[in-house]
This record gives sequence, structure tokens and C-alpha cells, in this order.
Amino acid sequence: MVRFERPLLIFCAAGLAGLIVWWTSLTYATWSTHRLAEQISTLNAEDHQSSAKHQRLEAGTPADVESRLAVAQTEAVTPPQIPLKPVVAIPDGVTALIKRIERTEVSETSSIRNGDGRKRLGR
Repeated sequence: MVRFERPLLIFCAAGLAGLIVWWTSLTYATWSTHRLAEQISTLNAEDHQSSAKHQRLEAGTPADVESRLAVAQTEAVTPPQIPLKPVVAIPDGVTALIKRIERTEVSETSSIRNGDGRKRLGR
């Protein structure tokens, strides 16, 4: 009887693995179909909204439709207004410091030398 137990256990394990794979594929197919149905219903709702909007546009007189179209085009062309930052005046001391930094040169050895010829302190 021991001879038959090992192949029977292997057969049962393979059957269980096959059942798990089948169940997983079935649930995935059901889930993806459900998502597809949600997307289709969303697209149908958007289609109904756009067709209702189209019918409302066609319901008016041609002059009324042209005026609404002109307003819509100007709204589409006008860029949004971006608030500008206020300009702040820089104090004279900061301006002098910036100019002094710009005059300073860096040599190849990365030592800093003054461009106006002044000697360094301590030398």
C-alpha cells in the first residue's frame, strides 16, 4: 500500500495546483470584465452628456449659436492670468557686495585673488 500512496499524493497535489490556477484565472477574468463594464458605462455617460450639449447648442438661433461660439473661442484663446511677483529694490550694500564677488577671480589652483591688486591680510 505504501507504493501507491506517494503517486496518489503527487497526483492530488498536482490536481490542487491546477484547481488553484483555474480559480485564479476565473476570478481575474471576472474582475477584468467588471472593470471593462465600468469603463463602458462611463464612456456611455460622457457620450450622453456631449450629445445633450450638442442638442442644446443646435436648439438656438444661428446668431445665438455664433455668439456663444465666439465667447467660447475667446475663453479658449485667453491665457490664464499669472500674478507677477513684486520687484524688490536691492540695497546699495548688497549691490556693492555682488560687484565685489564678480570681480574676484579663481585661479587654476582654486586660490582666490582680488582683481583690484590689494594685498591679502597677514602677508
